[in-house]
Amino acid sequence: MKKAKGTFEAKIAPLPHYNTSEDAKLARMSIDKQFQGDLVGTSQGEMLSAGTAIKGSAGYVAIERVTGKLNGRSGSFVLQHNATMTRGAPYLNIVVVPDSGTEELAGLRGAPGLSAYSATKGGVRLFAKSIAMECAGVGDGIRVNSVHPGIIDTPIWGKIPTEAQGRGQNAPIDPEERAKFATPLARAGHASEIASGVLFLASDASRYVTGTELVIDGGMNAGGVVRRT
Repeated sequence: MKKAKGTFEAKIAPLPHYNTSEDAKLARMSIDKQFQGDLVGTSQGEMLSAGTAIKGSAGYVAIERVTGKLNGRSGSFVLQHNATMTRGAPYLNIVVVPDSGTEELAGLRGAPGLSAYSATKGGVRLFAKSIAMECAGVGDGIRVNSVHPGIIDTPIWGKIPTEAQGRGQNAPIDPEERAKFATPLARAGHASEIASGVLFLASDASRYVTGTELVIDGGMNAGGVVRRT
């Protein structure tokens, strides 16, 4: 597993509490960080913490959005913290929120049981960009782009490992049901819509497009929307 190394400076400042009772032992704080090393950038976020009557026992959760360059790739992503201390014994888990990566850091998070699949997806992005620059460098007129679908209604959903039928077992997943909550357009895409994107890139209509990524995901990587009922 590739790791990023470096240092950071953090500023933690108190924020107004929702629960002001002294017995609650709750706190709310802002997070401001400066990163150096493989990751160069900043982050802002919020932390919620809880103390207890037992010395050395406490917990906190936090969310922070990191913006900058990771190994030369620009973009942003969101980190989710979950930490506890049990009578002095610490536990800390920090993960990248799924699908929170943007720009060149899109697809930053992988998925358990899908390491080979994820490796091919990530490799295609930079492979296409590199070949696009090589072709442009020799002036052969060849354009190279990559297409990145979101939740598309295909048979692959019946081959993804899930917990539904026991650890490591495959179980059918309804792409329409998943897309309804995961995408702003609230539906799964269709193969014909991906084909339309590929047709555009292969046509003269995209003659000034090379080294780019065409994301066809119903807005999933753009953000989230509040449904109006």
